[in-house]
Amino acid sequence: MPGLRTKRLPVILVLVGIVSMLAAACGGGEETNPEKLIPDGSNLVAQVNVNGLLASNGWLSLASTVTADMDDPTSIDDLLEDVLEATGVDLRQFSQAAFFTDIGRNEEFTGLIAKGNFDELALISSLRRAVDALVVSAPYKDMLIYSAEDDSDPPSFSILGDGILVIGTREAVRAVIDVQQGDRERVSGDLIEAFNDLGGGMLRLEVAVPADFIAENLPFFLASLPALGDALSGEGAAGLFGAVENLRDLEFVGLSLAQNGQIFILRTNLEFTSQESAESVSGLLTGLITLGLSFSPDPALTELLKELEVRHDEGQVSIRLETDRTEIADIISSLITTTQSETSVTQEPALRNPRGIPLDETPEPQRIPRIAALGDEIPIMPTSLHVAIGEEVDYSTTPPTSGDHWQRWADCGFYPEGLTDEIITHNLEHGNIVVNYNLTLEGQIAPLRALIGNIPSSDNWGVTRFYDEIPEGQIVLSAWGRMYRTRVVDQLSMEAFFTLYAGELGPERIPC
Repeated sequence: MPGLRTKRLPVILVLVGIVSMLAAACGGGEETNPEKLIPDGSNLVAQVNVNGLLASNGWLSLASTVTADMDDPTSIDDLLEDVLEATGVDLRQFSQAAFFTDIGRNEEFTGLIAKGNFDELALISSLRRAVDALVVSAPYKDMLIYSAEDDSDPPSFSILGDGILVIGTREAVRAVIDVQQGDRERVSGDLIEAFNDLGGGMLRLEVAVPADFIAENLPFFLASLPALGDALSGEGAAGLFGAVENLRDLEFVGLSLAQNGQIFILRTNLEFTSQESAESVSGLLTGLITLGLSFSPDPALTELLKELEVRHDEGQVSIRLETDRTEIADIISSLITTTQSETSVTQEPALRNPRGIPLDETPEPQRIPRIAALGDEIPIMPTSLHVAIGEEVDYSTTPPTSGDHWQRWADCGFYPEGLTDEIITHNLEHGNIVVNYNLTLEGQIAPLRALIGNIPSSDNWGVTRFYDEIPEGQIVLSAWGRMYRTRVVDQLSMEAFFTLYAGELGPERIPC
């Protein structure tokens, strides 16, 4: 809502956290069950048992455990009071909630339905005070919808009677009213079947994966997993690529959290369009868990990975974990500590100036943005000047990723005869991607050429050249200040490199 009175940053963080958990786990006579008021047109649905979430031994109580050794420990009561101060809503008044959205247009169609035991007039008054604007009401059928007067499409809310509060976009609030009054169908079909298959629990979520979502975002996901990138360039990579490709057949993703005493049961269901894809991805996940066990820096995380169970049944892959609150708290604390350690400022080592310029006269090295951990980040050389054509430049790496260069640059394309370093470095300065290969057999070169030709951005940003200064059989993708080495002609990593860096790195952004 516009104008929320957030006096302290933690208030916002707590509010976002609460809503995220609702969204990540959730989401005849008049219907009063929030889950059954979710309107059709939703492709992400979620449900939360608020009583269980707020219980003394529930999920939110982990906040007390995780922050116990910190300077400013947080209790459940602290969290609830911060939310109350920011929103005017006392979450302890509610027992159930459901969240829904159309992920393709969530700014237009998103809502939260909460059931509780509250005083209607007092709640409306609290919500009015939480908005730094005049709140007006407008009739819709026999209900009133409240929203801020000075916003063209503000978040709205309505009280449906029988303890039902609806908050969301105007269209979403109206849709819930329509469902309750029998004028609109509630969400149904395969999405709800998959949702119900999650069983009971404190938190449940199901989302229908958009048709192109995996294809468009898989390169970014892979780019965020440096350990996986190493595995993809080793033996058995072809089978691993096939398994990753099968993620494109993913149709639904479900998540649930249940509790049995001190034991938390987390479950994720992946629904695929084919049994073959489910079986392949099941093997991929098992392999990734094994990989994680090898690279995990934390003993508690290692033990948690050992407890993960991966199973597949026809077109479904199920991932299950049973663990107690202490183990989860240890993992969260460890992750917080690791994140704080990784984000602390460290002193960069001094760079050797390849041109012999005194260090105190060397320009400050440029730093490239850390878009994703695909490949190695290479320190930018001190200068990127034009030198005379024919003059050789001493570069800090082979192949180069920055530095002085000739005034000429190469057009986009495939150069089996090679190009000089001084030319392609000018391309790198323009934000182009250079694919360097030392392959001698046509059976190796042809797949590389076809792959690069199928990457759309390569037409405007890609230069591929033969380069015998790297080991035979190796392929090196370079951008300004970034390098990725591989011995496999793999589509996913190369697409990811172009997606992340083409036109993004370099002092100038000029298509080739």
